[in-house]
Amino acid sequence: MSDLVKLTLIAPVTHEHALIESLLEMDPAMGAFTSAHVDGHGQSFGDASMEEQVSGRAARVMIVAVLPPTQAKSVVEHLNATLRAPHAAWWLEPVLDFGRFS
Repeated sequence: MSDLVKLTLIAPVTHEHALIESLLEMDPAMGAFTSAHVDGHGQSFGDASMEEQVSGRAARVMIVAVLPPTQAKSVVEHLNATLRAPHAAWWLEPVLDFGRFS
């Protein structure tokens, strides 16, 4: 059984640079994470462009990291203090197991 959580962050792509910079500048360092461009769907896209509203999808960046729960909470607190992105969201999920291929 793992004592880790998966932290997922979702934000408009307009905040991608600021979000990643904030994560990379954390002290102590956050560690490794993965980012990807994804599409958000739904009805509450206050920052969506006209094109996104018509297509029904909004461009988002998704960042995923697997880390200890206390570190994940520190990341969220850090972002709450440094990032102004009202349409960004985060959540935590338990990680059942984690390993590397060697």
